[in-house]
Amino acid sequence: MSNSYFQFKQFTIEQDRCAMKVSTDGCIQGAVAQVPSGINTALDIGTGTGLLSLMLAQRFPQLRITAIEMDEGACLQAAANIKASPFQERITVLQADARTFQPENKYPFIICNPPFFTKSLKGPVDARNKARHDDTLSQEDLIRLMNRVLTDNGTACFLWPATEHAEWEQLLTREGYYLHDRLSVRDRAHTRITRVISICSRLFRAQPEEQELVIKTEDGTYSETFLTYLSPFYLYL
Repeated sequence: MSNSYFQFKQFTIEQDRCAMKVSTDGCIQGAVAQVPSGINTALDIGTGTGLLSLMLAQRFPQLRITAIEMDEGACLQAAANIKASPFQERITVLQADARTFQPENKYPFIICNPPFFTKSLKGPVDARNKARHDDTLSQEDLIRLMNRVLTDNGTACFLWPATEHAEWEQLLTREGYYLHDRLSVRDRAHTRITRVISICSRLFRAQPEEQELVIKTEDGTYSETFLTYLSPFYLYL
């Protein structure tokens, strides 16, 4: 989206200083990610505009969120977006590299929309490349971060393209994590799965709960499921 801002019902996302803008995928992740009952702290890795932190803060009034971002411009923009929101008292923005981030206390919930392109061609804009490609934050980096900052019984929510998610599942298995929930996202019922949003944990789960979200009906209007998830956020739904 090329606009310098994105207006939601309860907050505004200014995005002119961020390489990665507000996306439908990110909005879906913020709307569907389930924070387990009783959890009151969370970590947002690579917050970008601050979108996921703001969506979680709107959905879970008890939650206090630490949002980390490596890029200085994006970090300043996220901080400004959060300061202008009704949720500023519950979200702390830190400029930090996820590969070396070491908090005083571990987190029971982590959310991340990571840079996930591993084999695609890069564009001419360096900041956008860093936000989209995993050169600066690989899947292995994310596993090491989870091992370091996630509580023993904690859960983590990630968004990946379908191909990268298959690789992520294999890595999780090797590292002793289990998928608990897997939501496959399609644009329309007849199109291929483009994104997968999943929850993982070290707690044993034989098989993940499988769900599917189709964004639009065949006539191009939003599906009822999409409307249910996003109507609390999108201004004109």
